[in-house]
Amino acid sequence: MIEKIKNVNIKRICIVFILIQPILDIVTSILVRHINNIFTIGIFIRSIFMIFVAIYGILISAPKERKKILIYYGVLALYLVIFIATMYITNGKNMIFTQIKGAIKCFYLPIILVALFTIFTKKNIKINSNIYIYTLLIYCFSIFITKILGIAYPTYSIGLNVGTTGLFFAANEIGIILGILAVILFRELFMKKVENKRNFILYIVTLFLYIYSILEMGTKVPILAFLGILCVTIIMCIVNAIKINKKIFMKKILGILGILIFIVLILPYTAVGININRNYGINTDLLSRIKINGKEIENKSNTEKIFNNKEEVTTAALSGRNLFLRNNMNEFTEGKGANKLFGIGYVDINSKGIVERKTVEIDYCDILFMQGIAGFILFWLPIAYIIFYIIKYTIKNIKYNILDVEIISKYIIIGLAFCVAMFAGHTLVAPAVSIYIALAVVKLYMDLKENCKLKL
Repeated sequence: MIEKIKNVNIKRICIVFILIQPILDIVTSILVRHINNIFTIGIFIRSIFMIFVAIYGILISAPKERKKILIYYGVLALYLVIFIATMYITNGKNMIFTQIKGAIKCFYLPIILVALFTIFTKKNIKINSNIYIYTLLIYCFSIFITKILGIAYPTYSIGLNVGTTGLFFAANEIGIILGILAVILFRELFMKKVENKRNFILYIVTLFLYIYSILEMGTKVPILAFLGILCVTIIMCIVNAIKINKKIFMKKILGILGILIFIVLILPYTAVGININRNYGINTDLLSRIKINGKEIENKSNTEKIFNNKEEVTTAALSGRNLFLRNNMNEFTEGKGANKLFGIGYVDINSKGIVERKTVEIDYCDILFMQGIAGFILFWLPIAYIIFYIIKYTIKNIKYNILDVEIISKYIIIGLAFCVAMFAGHTLVAPAVSIYIALAVVKLYMDLKENCKLKL
């Protein structure tokens, strides 16, 4: 049995798992909206993958590494048992599956990071960039086609904001996934020379669908991620124009600027432009009334939005998350010692009855409040361990590393994920996003270590 597990084609399994991510998200969204919100097919399949790669990583690891992995997984398992027991003592059987699901989602990233780190470094696995671009294409095409067919879900179920998310559920999750995958698309299309005509067509089609998707969704995360990626891409193109081929990369810079001008011109007539204007009073529109989804909507671009104090500015910037932060922080700080150590959990008992707790959607806070000090430490332990070596290897060969587009792109992905986690959430604690973050961290470590060997 053990030998059979060791002999499976783990690279193929990882590739298939990456490619089916959009399908899992669509199926999960439909189930959550129409059937139940406890254990969906998405969390089930992702949990199976997590367990499998964890076991596989343990089996193929060297004895010294295996001991470290087993200690970490063992301590984490003990913590999770205590966490569930604490939640049971606090809330009884009420919504216990919600507590379990929340814990799985929270620790998905560190668990698969430890597993994939062992597997990829041991097997020296490399996944073709086109796999990620095909995944991005599936995400974006599904948003586009469902909008055309008129079956797309609205991004906002309440309020006046507009936009659609295809058949997906959480706009923030999909937004950061599109941002992460777009980094790879921009790297292959703009930061390198595209030799294959077939790949060039794939990249261009995906690019246009990606731009359509981030404008159609109506949320600020995808468009801010896009602008950040664009800035770094221009810098890398300038570097490559000096280093490699001035003519080719100057054309790429002109192409990027053309895309930027196009977006600036059409932004006022898109869902994200209307929402920016409505929520922040930023004038992005040129007309007083426009049509979205066949409905005429008044644009208040000529009316300046006035904030009376700093708290109102903060509330607008964080979409009200600071208010949830205050509530959860109060419960955490005023709770018993067990709650401080193991968390307040994912269930809230209030005047409305027993309900799923409203998270802050600032992942760093959610991890601390929901899982406690012990859970917070266990979450960050493997991430901090690997990032320590990433920083070490970066400094060792810094002149080469800062000009390597493969390395820079992975730094952008990690930086993007950690930044978005600070103000939009659904990033570090979302299994759908975690797989891409884990792969980026592992591959960055491998690339940096390889560069150090080349230097020697």
